[in-house]
Amino acid sequence: MPPAPEFDQRRMLEIDMPRVYDLKYGVDPKTLAITDDGVVRYVAIAKSTGPGAALNAFYDGVRCATGEIKTYARYSGDAWHPVENPEWQPLGQAKTRYSLALARQAICRSGAPRGTTGEMVQALKKPHYID
Repeated sequence: MPPAPEFDQRRMLEIDMPRVYDLKYGVDPKTLAITDDGVVRYVAIAKSTGPGAALNAFYDGVRCATGEIKTYARYSGDAWHPVENPEWQPLGQAKTRYSLALARQAICRSGAPRGTTGEMVQALKKPHYID
């Protein structure tokens, strides 16, 4: 597994989802990558909008063909922390709801990744839901 890419919260494209606990979720579009085996990797950012704003990030991979997600590393404070023995899990059972919303809005289309990361970025900018 490659190391988590650098990200910048100022580039964050927001994921369209219900507001919970004053958190905004998004993706740094510069971190989107499609691997040779069809996994889409990215850095998802979760930031609070209230007082004492906190920032967390997740280096994830989505496998559209099987509807699964894997988290490779988590960022908190000022450093990445690799997940020990990351495993694929169904998107619908993921602990965080942003991954399912992101897969539906921008990453996957008809059980495969969108053609390019550019198409994913465009979909994030103009979300429309595809099941």
